Amino acid sequence: MAAGSAKFKFEFEVEAKKLPFQPSSMLTYLDLAALAKMPSAKVDLGSFKTNCCDRHVYAVIENGKVVRLDSDPCSESNNVTPELGAVLELAFKKMKMDLPGKWKPLPVAKFFAAPQEISVGTITCIQICVWGHCIVCCTTQIPDTPFWCGDRVIIQRDPVRE
Repeated sequence: MAAGSAKFKFEFEVEAKKLPFQPSSMLTYLDLAALAKMPSAKVDLGSFKTNCCDRHVYAVIENGKVVRLDSDPCSESNNVTPELGAVLELAFKKMKMDLPGKWKPLPVAKFFAAPQEISVGTITCIQICVWGHCIVCCTTQIPDTPFWCGDRVIIQRDPVRE
């Protein structure tokens, strides 16, 4: 390693929390019969509320079935390093949360049967904080890319005391 640089292991505390999913209020107004007849469509289900942006989740519909859920990453999102991936997997384990399973296509009518009770089981977003610096990471359904995280670092500090 060159002078002026170093690589070392250091034990530190990590704080992780699951971010809430807020279903879209527009779901109750969908015309399910028409949607089931469309060859393809994309429906905004709602979003994960983060402190940097809202991460919307979409139902992708093909030939009357919801075939997958997609999510818009924030503009600064990217895949994670193996080291961060290991921290995320451990965070899910410590929070007693399973990593989301594989999506199984569902008929439109069944998927949207109770729109305000929709939960997004194949995409989960968590916030990871180390030393007061936080990032948001979400699971994906992309093969070989189980997570993506935002580059934006949010610094949480105590309020200034006067």
